[in-house]
Amino acid sequence: MNKLHFEFVLVMLAFSAVGCSSAQSQATTPTILPSPSSTRTQMGDTVSAGQESEYTLVDGQCNNENCLFVTEAESDFLIGVAAVSGYYAQLERSAFEQTKRCDSFIITGGSSVLIQSLLSLIEHGNTVYLKNDPGQPIISLDLNTLPESEKQRLISSSASKPVSIVLLATKPNPQGAPVCFSHFEILRVK
Repeated sequence: MNKLHFEFVLVMLAFSAVGCSSAQSQATTPTILPSPSSTRTQMGDTVSAGQESEYTLVDGQCNNENCLFVTEAESDFLIGVAAVSGYYAQLERSAFEQTKRCDSFIITGGSSVLIQSLLSLIEHGNTVYLKNDPGQPIISLDLNTLPESEKQRLISSSASKPVSIVLLATKPNPQGAPVCFSHFEILRVK
């Protein structure tokens, strides 16, 4: 199982943990399994190389289109599922002395928590994400995982004809990001 699918399983475990009972759905700090290098000690308790790794549910809400988590160690990066709306654009990007045209998505609405997180990262110097003149975040996307019909729906979107997409935000890579890097997987185009 590759890393991306493993992290998706982690999010699905979180859905289960949050939705098991009405008392649990009130909880705002469910714990899910972290990386494969961790050892599970008890239900919900994990230890990773001598430190505890806990994912905290953001915004106290979790459903099949919005379920975002944060860790204390990486509080600027959200992981999980988020629905956003916007439109496709192909933008020229440069990194590490390379320039490429990247499949990009201009986020105009949706998960306010994710939008604020992206804008905060941009303000703090993260160059993986951009923002346009109106202040809307722009992310790169990998369209290779989409069925052709959803890919065409996404590519044909515009500012006057936006689409909604459900994104899986994965754990950030600690290494330098290549041109057109995306830490999002598109789960669905609506």
